This record gives sequence, C-alpha cells and structure tokens, in this order.
Amino acid sequence: INNNNNTSGTTCTISTSKRSFTATMSGSNVSFGSSSVSVTYGSTNTVTVTPSSGYYISDGSCTNGYTITGLSTGSSATSSQTITINNNNKTSGTTCTISTSKRSFTVTMSGSNVSFSSNSMSITYGGTKTVTITPSSGYYVTNGSCTNGYTITGLSTGSSATGSQTITIKNNSKLYSSTCTISMGPTFKDRILADNTIKTTSPTLTTTSDAANEKGLYRVNVSNGFGGGNGYTYIFRGNVTNNVVIFAGFTWRIVRINEDGTVRLMLDTGINNNTTYVFNNNASNKKYIYYSNSGSYVKKAVEDWYKSNITGTNANKVASGNYFCQSARVVLDSDYSYGALYGDYTPDLTCPTDDNGMRYVSASVGLLTYDELIYAGGYNNITSFYLYKGISGNNDTWWWTMSPAGYHTSWSYAFTWSYDGTNLQKHGVPDTHMTVRPVINLKADVTATKNSSGYYVVQ
Repeated sequence: INNNNNTSGTTCTISTSKRSFTATMSGSNVSFGSSSVSVTYGSTNTVTVTPSSGYYISDGSCTNGYTITGLSTGSSATSSQTITINNNNKTSGTTCTISTSKRSFTVTMSGSNVSFSSNSMSITYGGTKTVTITPSSGYYVTNGSCTNGYTITGLSTGSSATGSQTITIKNNSKLYSSTCTISMGPTFKDRILADNTIKTTSPTLTTTSDAANEKGLYRVNVSNGFGGGNGYTYIFRGNVTNNVVIFAGFTWRIVRINEDGTVRLMLDTGINNNTTYVFNNNASNKKYIYYSNSGSYVKKAVEDWYKSNITGTNANKVASGNYFCQSARVVLDSDYSYGALYGDYTPDLTCPTDDNGMRYVSASVGLLTYDELIYAGGYNNITSFYLYKGISGNNDTWWWTMSPAGYHTSWSYAFTWSYDGTNLQKHGVPDTHMTVRPVINLKADVTATKNSSGYYVVQ
C-alpha cells in the first residue's frame, strides 16, 4: 500500500468475483443446446438436451461433485428438456454425461390356424426378435407381413411349409408398434377351386340361356371391375349345391371368388325373417336410382343388420372397400335413361363410371348387382339356379339388387333392378316391398372347413 505523500489515513477495499468453471456436456445419441456451459462457483446454469430419434434419456451425472436437477428419465423421456447443472461450491470444471437407451416397441402376432411361441414381444428401435410359428394340423403357411414398416425374414411359405419354423422380425428404425400376421392355407379360395372343375368357356349370357345346362364354376377375366383388382374371378352359375357357407351363424351362398382372392357371399334368405322393404320412398329424381341414395330404407336396413349380426372376430374377417358397384349400365327400353338397352347388353362384371359420375360404393356390406345375377342364371322364368327361392304371394322371395334400372324420362320416376321370384324385373323404388339379401366379401386369408353336410364352415 503506497502513501503517495498523503497526510491522512485510508481505507483499502479489495473486490472479489466468483470464479467460473466449464461444464462440458457428453453423451451418445443425444444433442445439446450447447456443448459446454459456464457455471460460476456455487451457482447453476441450464442446458437443453434432446435424445435422438428412437432413444430415450435413461440417466445423467456430472464429475467433480457437480449435480444435475430437472432431468426426466425413462421410456417416456423422448423429447427435448431443459436441465440445471449445479456447481455445489466446487473449484474445478466438470463433465456431465447424459445416458440414453433405445426405445422398445410391441409386436403382436396374429393369424388363424397357427400358434406362436410368443403372442407378443418387445423389439428395440432398429432391432430384431425371433418367434417360432407352428401351423395347425392340415394347414400351411402362405404369407406373412407386418404393419408400420416392420419386416419378416426367414419365412418359408407354400404347401410344404407345414412344420414349425423360426422367423425374424425387424423394426427397421420405426417409431411405432406393429402387428405381424401369418396367413395360412389352404385359403377359402384354395378350397373352393380344389372342390370344383373350372369352366373356362363363356356361358351364354342372353335371355334365351338356360343356366340349368351350364351349371358350375366359371372363370372370367375382368378388368375395371369391383372385385378388388384386375384378373380372374370365379363365379358360380346354375343349380349348384356345393356353394353353401356357414358364417356368423347364418347360411350364405358363394357368388364368386373376386379378382383379389376375397370370397363374395350372399345371404341365403332375406334379413329379419324376410321382412320386406321399399328401395326408397322417393322416385322423383334420377339420384334415387342409386343404392347410396336410398336413405333410411334399403341401405340403412342392410347396414343396421350387418352391424348387429357381423361383429367381433367375424367382422374382422370381412373385407371393406370398393367391392360394390352401383353404376347405371342397363335399362329395359328406350323410355329409360342411363344405360344400354336390355336386349343389347352383355354382363361383364366391370364397374365403369356412369353418365351421372356414379361408380363404387365403398363398404363392408351391400347387395348383388345385375351382372352377378345374370351370371348366376337369374333370367326370366328360370328356376334352376342357386339363388331361386320359389314363389310367394307375400313378396318374401323377391329381393332387391343394387343396380339402377334407369330413370323414366316421361314419368320422372326412378327404377332399380330386382328379382321377383322367377323374373328379373325393374321396379319403381317406392312401389314394391321386397326382401334384402346382404352381400359381403370374406378376406383373402380366411380359411374354411367342411361339415358333415358338405357345407363350408368359415374358421
């Protein structure tokens, strides 16, 4: 201390500041708002930490007596968070390490007529797991796939794949759980084809044809149809008896195998004890020729019946999509709009967009079409085909299709095609009460056995 020639005393003040130390951030599969921060003696500083995709924060600690507060850990700690680094009166720097772990996701195994060594398992992000699958007696593996981008390797398929096998399921760096389905054969389609001699010639699809002389299962090449794709459909015709199916406690008839391998069924009787319905209560506009515009009448009756009776695991076996066609394609004569004339029209099971822009009905349930009825053999005065139910004065053997029969231009009246016991007919949509016989499509991987009566029983 220097007096510097002063004649009085002095007070000397010494000022101090807290020292600062560096906290270096460290960790794999995690990023930081700053790779290092300055922390003063006895004080704190904050830093943001963000785990990489597919990881969560599992732990965090610092060297040299520093501590971390505000750190969330565990499988739910997958987002950014801001933590606090505490110096705790330490006189050196520190390294703070944030630890991460891979996230785990659940894989659920699914399939009929097959068992699994584990019905569900946990797979880490980007990781793999093995599971052993065993077909039930009489079945073989036909396919396997997983949802949400997971893949299966090591799966043997085909008629020889009847024994147990171990497959590998891979996560492929996906951030979701998955369901892996193993499909078994023979599928319902396989059984139907094996049980029939396939006819590759074309039946005579005219009003003079007698379906009784052409009964069997016909192969038809279809494009632009309503069977889930392009390719071969296999359709029953005539007075066949080997297309009876038991499903969900009801008796059905197989109409055809669709192009995508789904199987189209029609209920063998009318719903609700053959209750009869008008197609619609209004015929004054061309829009009422369409099933999708039948309001609270036929369409609602069909859908309500389906929701009440096809439930649970049975509903899971039914395909949904563009399996129903309401395109206006054929009319009785030139007094009707929207379609070719009855005598000039040849059914082809296609479903083009019609003059009103109408085409598919995307649903799980619907009704038969004009084309399918003709292929089955439903001409005028033809009784030798499998959909024929006899004649009744109560209209309980009459039933609606979902195919428009045109709009009468002079009468301003909407018509739909139907089958009235022995005749293919057009009826005004509000004029006649008829039964409805729902049509559904069983998924391509559905299987079936036969009972003692020779009926197919869906598994």
